[in-house]
Amino acid sequence: MTIHIRPATAAPLILNFITGLATWLGKKGLLHASRRSDQRGNNLRGALMLRELTENEKTFIKLIAARLSRAETIKLLSDLANAHAEPQLEDESLILFHIDGYERPPYIGQHTFPFEGRLADADGEPVCVLLFADPANRLLELEFIRWADGELQGPNWTTLQIVEKPSPVNG
Repeated sequence: MTIHIRPATAAPLILNFITGLATWLGKKGLLHASRRSDQRGNNLRGALMLRELTENEKTFIKLIAARLSRAETIKLLSDLANAHAEPQLEDESLILFHIDGYERPPYIGQHTFPFEGRLADADGEPVCVLLFADPANRLLELEFIRWADGELQGPNWTTLQIVEKPSPVNG
C-alpha cells in the first residue's frame, strides 16, 4: 500500500509531527527551549538537543578554574554547576554551553581562558582543548583542535596536561 501526499499538504503534516515530538521530548526533560540570537541579533526560538556535561568535560573545566583568581574560579564553577552542553559538530569538537537562568546577550565576541589543555586523540595525534567565555566572562564553549587531518576521534583524557596559553604578543 502506498500513500501519496501532495506537496501542499506535506509541510503542515511534517510541522505538526515535529512540534508534537518536541513537546513530548520537552515533557520528558530531553529537550530544552532556549532563546538564541543570530549574528544580526535576531532572537531565534527553538528546541535544542542538550546533554549533561561528561565527567571529563567537568574535570577539565574544574582544572582550568583552579588556576584562576578566586572570583573567576567561583564564577566558572557556578556556571559549570548550571551548564548543559550542545554539541555543534558531529564529532563533538565544538561544544556550546547553556547556563540555566542566564540570558546570553547577542553575540559580540568571545575570549579564551588563559590556560588550555593538551592531550592525544585516540590515534595519538596531538589535540589542544580551549575553553571560551563570552564578554561577561561566562562559560561559553569548549573546542578541540586536532592538528592532524581528519575529525576528532576520541580524546584520550588520561594524557591531559593543563598549560598556560602562550601570549599572542611577545614583548
